[in-house]
Amino acid sequence: MDSLIGIKGNDFVLIASDTVTKSSLLLIKDDENKFYKINSHLIMAYSGEQGDSFRNCSFTAEKVKFECLQNQIHATPAVVANVLQKKLHTALRKQPLSTSCLIAGKTPESFSLYQVDTYGAISSSKYFSLGASSYFTYGILDKNYHEGITLEQALSTLQECVNVLKKRFVLDIPTFIVNIVRDSGIESLSLKPSE
Repeated sequence: MDSLIGIKGNDFVLIASDTVTKSSLLLIKDDENKFYKINSHLIMAYSGEQGDSFRNCSFTAEKVKFECLQNQIHATPAVVANVLQKKLHTALRKQPLSTSCLIAGKTPESFSLYQVDTYGAISSSKYFSLGASSYFTYGILDKNYHEGITLEQALSTLQECVNVLKKRFVLDIPTFIVNIVRDSGIESLSLKPSE
């Protein structure tokens, strides 16, 4: 039951991911880092089948680095989203891959947040919630998000989402890892439900 939550502000973008790896009804790990860092201002988080997700993120990151070197372009969230979208869309008819990703990063102009789903559809928004958490957290994100949201307000909203998941969700999600992309780079912190 993967859970990804992303929030974009004027001077930051953050992605939170649960740390649970499961297979069917079995808990495999409870300390998995589901993030893939592409450069100092660009990161993606994955959800879905562990093997598909990790391999696709690895492939996408290396493909983006190759394309940037070959074509002398800068890696942006839009470039990463399009490379991943092409991979998922091409595989859809042959061997569908069970993975979806949130991509966050800084472009020269602003911060961006993209989502690529299992069918290869790309969307960009101010906030996202993927996986089982979306049933519980979109209402909180709708209520609390506003233009000009600060990092403190976004982290408070995220804490509220984590608390609701602890209270309402059948499975216990012990910890969320939060990666925040800012002008200075990527910072990471962990977030636990408050009692």
